[in-house]
Amino acid sequence: PAAGTVAPLPKPDHTLSRVSVGLFDTVLAPHRQLTGSYLADPDTLVGPIDDDGGERLWWEGHSTFIAGIIRRHAPSAVLDVRTALRRVPGGSGDERWSMPLWDFADLLADYQDAGVAVLNLSVGVATDDGRAPLVLERAIAQLTPSMVVVAAAGNHGEPHAATDGRPAPNAALFPAALDNVIAVGALDGTGAAAFTPRGAGQADTAPWINVFAPGVDVV
Repeated sequence: PAAGTVAPLPKPDHTLSRVSVGLFDTVLAPHRQLTGSYLADPDTLVGPIDDDGGERLWWEGHSTFIAGIIRRHAPSAVLDVRTALRRVPGGSGDERWSMPLWDFADLLADYQDAGVAVLNLSVGVATDDGRAPLVLERAIAQLTPSMVVVAAAGNHGEPHAATDGRPAPNAALFPAALDNVIAVGALDGTGAAAFTPRGAGQADTAPWINVFAPGVDVV
């Protein structure tokens, strides 16, 4: 306003807008409780079980589970669901699927113009030298100026984790360990869950974990 004048107060806008939340995870089961609350390509949805009578893989429900948690806390949210999982020709069981790091980063970049306010990443990768993969670091850096990126800290904190094919208990998981990402660890009702990634001395939780939330026996 010009000097000596008083600017009028803006009129309150009581219109409720639906926030868009990105969900980058496994394939999604089109559950009836999620009807009308998500956008997804056909490749992102759970397909029919193989004709040979095979069973669902144990991880196939993960995206649906996370979608339910998001909707519980933000009932009006619209989920933008994507996955970088790709079928591996000739593979069996878990080996039928893979998520190449380049595909992961490439699809992350697509979120830049999607109008997403919050991006949830319940996925991660560890490296031998403990440094973030450059392609992943750059992809995240392009997103954080316009959205909040939240990532799981991982579940590899127990001593036997490495023998199960998971990273070492004190390994940094990316993108959660990046400075511009909110890393979320798990609580079990008494404190940090036993599988929470550890610090250098393995006595405390990893210092790059920003917040904790219930992560055990969650329906």
